[in-house]
Amino acid sequence: MVSNEPTLPWPGTSAGGGYTTAADLMRFAGALMSNKLLKAETLAEATRPQFTTGAYGFGFQLGPERSGTYGHGGGAPGMNAIHRVYPDSGQSVIVLCNLDSPSASRIGDWLRARMPLR
Repeated sequence: MVSNEPTLPWPGTSAGGGYTTAADLMRFAGALMSNKLLKAETLAEATRPQFTTGAYGFGFQLGPERSGTYGHGGGAPGMNAIHRVYPDSGQSVIVLCNLDSPSASRIGDWLRARMPLR
């Protein structure tokens, strides 16, 4: 095993410096979907395309056009994560990996393909 410590940014910063748990991310998704964290109108604005690429809102990566999904992902060498929220079904997918990208996205896609549609 090789340590990735020399490649890591300061804790709490972007691009691999974030830290959380799956339980924290589930609470975050629940607070978003129940409008406890943001008003419905504010969340709708934050999760609509804000830039010419159409794939990014205010702090959220957006799913395919008109899918309504949003979330974020990222990582650094030796770690990778995604958090995707599916508000129409009230479900979320969270993947935290000790592997390089795109491991989390691949696992998230695999999980989503097996989730019941509501």
